[in-house]
Amino acid sequence: MKTTFALTAVDLIAAGPALAGNKAEPMMEPTLAPVAIAPTPSSPDWTGFYAGGQLGYANIDTNVVF
Repeated sequence: MKTTFALTAVDLIAAGPALAGNKAEPMMEPTLAPVAIAPTPSSPDWTGFYAGGQLGYANIDTNVVF
């Protein structure tokens, strides 16, 4: 019985700081003014020169029946 009482007392003392609270009013953080961002164009400008190419090879051998 003494051991149970001693362990309970130690647990209550150790848990005391977990129950501590702040009685002061919470401080509101200052709000920042919104920053104006220039709008992006709705579609990019695709005018101009373009050169492209593609090389490739595929050999597909399967025995899969659909």
